[in-house]
Amino acid sequence: VYSGPGMISDSVFDPSILSAGDHSITYTYSDANGCTNRSDDMMQVNPLPSVSLVLDDDDMCLNDPVQKLSGGMPAGGVYSLGNQILQGDKFDAQVNGVGQHEVTYRFVDQNGCANEGDQPFNVMQLPNVDLGAQEEVCAYLDVEITVPENAMIYLWSTGAVTQSIKTNLPGIYSVKVSNPITGCEDEGVKELISGGHANVDLGDANQVICEGTLLTLTVDPFEKIIWNGDLSQTGTSFTEDS
Repeated sequence: VYSGPGMISDSVFDPSILSAGDHSITYTYSDANGCTNRSDDMMQVNPLPSVSLVLDDDDMCLNDPVQKLSGGMPAGGVYSLGNQILQGDKFDAQVNGVGQHEVTYRFVDQNGCANEGDQPFNVMQLPNVDLGAQEEVCAYLDVEITVPENAMIYLWSTGAVTQSIKTNLPGIYSVKVSNPITGCEDEGVKELISGGHANVDLGDANQVICEGTLLTLTVDPFEKIIWNGDLSQTGTSFTEDS
């Protein structure tokens, strides 16, 4: 049988319950005649390496490029997420997703002794920049394009810095949206295409009226009506004095 410090059963030695250094282990044997002898030897317990992890950068945005981790000491260890070793010490936010991840740095010394350090790593969500599907736009009828998320920093391709813009011109409109707290930024794009013309029937193209009479033109109640480019004339009818 084996005996001595660190022996937790007849043949199992547990170095974790001992301090680093040399420890005497005894092996005792008794034969069929009851004769007993013993032998002693020294078991060396090596200290664990001192390992620390202080990441140089412990957060990133979901659309940031792959980041090479650093900050693990001593040099020469490996970084991992759970049981997954990060190849090339690289962290990919889009692969791992939004949220807090526990990064582990593991180092093995020349004696084969291993130790590790941990630090949380945060992947931050991007602003919501969904501007909706392609939309038709008509002359004199503005379309409003709005960023869904408020309290952000906005910069439109038009130069506007508001959450919404209005326009009646077809084209491709984009906006860069930044979160002032996280610094994360994303871009939204929306295309406005030229819509069909409303069917407006004002009667005969050349109408003759007599002096001193009035001509009243009438249209259906469209969403927006402007007569002769006069923004004050917006009703369904327009009267012209001869």
